[in-house]
Amino acid sequence: MMPPYKLTNADEYDKIVCAEIPDPIRHPKMHQLVVSHMIHGPCGGLNSDCPCMNNEQKKGHFRYPRQFNATTIQGKDSYPMYQRRDNSIEVDIRGNKMDNRWVVPYNPNLLMMFNYHMNVEVCSSITSVKYVFKYIYKGHDKQVINIDPDGEPIVIDEIKRFQDTRYVSPPEAIWRIFSFPLSQIHPYVMDLHVHLPN
Repeated sequence: MMPPYKLTNADEYDKIVCAEIPDPIRHPKMHQLVVSHMIHGPCGGLNSDCPCMNNEQKKGHFRYPRQFNATTIQGKDSYPMYQRRDNSIEVDIRGNKMDNRWVVPYNPNLLMMFNYHMNVEVCSSITSVKYVFKYIYKGHDKQVINIDPDGEPIVIDEIKRFQDTRYVSPPEAIWRIFSFPLSQIHPYVMDLHVHLPN
């Protein structure tokens, strides 16, 4: 973002991200959308079979339910702790009473526009932004193991190894076909997929 639009404090976070159930009387449509798409779980003690549960530790890895917060504050690990007031608004999800502690952060405009689950988070510090770039630069997962029972020296064919483990997902293929920029690093550093003469 350009400097005038950067989110730098909790008041600006609240203009973009919300983590509360809207009042069903004042905002009935938004209330219905949040209840339909933006309530996590139930998990933990309410439902130990939820897909987000770590079966060994019996904990959800998304850390729900979150704690109530009177205002949005900047967390210690650089992720904000969004405003989740204890305003007594509860909804029934699969036989469980859920409150603001179970709401996945969302942007009201995007939720109203797309009518779909869309987790929106504020990433305004280097600690949280690294999470975004980690997936761009880490590359695809691969492991190469070669066992030679005769004990002869192994000849490594780098081109064959690369082609055998290369995977391009459909979104990446389309992105490359349309020549969209993969990153905004200058000068570009690009892998050569074939060894050329000289």
